Amino acid sequence: MNWNEVSRTKDLETVRNAAAELDVNERDDRGRTPLMLFLTHRMPVEAIEVLLNAGADLEAEDRLGDTALKKAVKFKQKEAIRKLLEAGAKLNSPGGILATAWNAARGNKEIADMLLGTAGAVRLTLTPQEQEVVDDILYEESGKDMCDKIRRLDSPVLLHAVVNGYN
Repeated sequence: MNWNEVSRTKDLETVRNAAAELDVNERDDRGRTPLMLFLTHRMPVEAIEVLLNAGADLEAEDRLGDTALKKAVKFKQKEAIRKLLEAGAKLNSPGGILATAWNAARGNKEIADMLLGTAGAVRLTLTPQEQEVVDDILYEESGKDMCDKIRRLDSPVLLHAVVNGYN
């Protein structure tokens, strides 16, 4: 029995047996831990809980620099993200905001907003009023008026939305 095989079973009893017999922080040739394999193979959140309870390292990075939290984001596993956050997965990265799970989630506003505790993160889901302000700026035909409106923004959320919308 090895973690790659276990991660493909979807069988909770097999996971429990493996967690009791194998190293839950073992690495494969790509530097992935069992927790990362479980996320990659979309194991049920209960299986992920077994690894967390057995002491899986939340901050281990694979050869791509991904942590378990970044893998959960990549595979859009919201329940797994919640479990990892509850277990203490760190939101910040020594590599700065570009190396965080929040940055990886920017294409999915709901998931990115789950990770708002990340230093430098901004809320990506806009209220209807905020969206109206952003639209007003983005659809302004006068470059001078657009710049004036941008200068008056006092919210990083709105500024970020304008920049993202413009690009």
